[in-house]
Amino acid sequence: QTQRSGYYSPNEVIGSVLWHPTEPFVVSCTTDNGVFHVLDTRASFPNVFGTEKSDLYAHCYRDDYTVLLGYGDGGISVLDLRRPAIVSSFRDPCMAAIGEIRYDRNTGSFVCFGQPRCVTLTQ
Repeated sequence: QTQRSGYYSPNEVIGSVLWHPTEPFVVSCTTDNGVFHVLDTRASFPNVFGTEKSDLYAHCYRDDYTVLLGYGDGGISVLDLRRPAIVSSFRDPCMAAIGEIRYDRNTGSFVCFGQPRCVTLTQ
């Protein structure tokens, strides 16, 4: 089996990096200036989605095509990768900044970690 390595730099501060939940060759990352990057390691160029908002610190996959994006102002956006478009946005009332998001596919709940040093659970 041949191993392939590569290099990709968005030339920005990276906030989070995740493998796609079902596609073994796809990785995604967020950047502080509000850009969501999706990279297929078999392809030459990434898909890049500008969110029109800065301080994009976190993301997690809700399913194969839907991503929760967490921002430095406590905002959360739902990105549909099929369109691609932000289909919903809301703010976590307990968070000043979202540092991490985790989604549980079994319960449909997600948890946010961030400032001011707290955790919120949404069902």
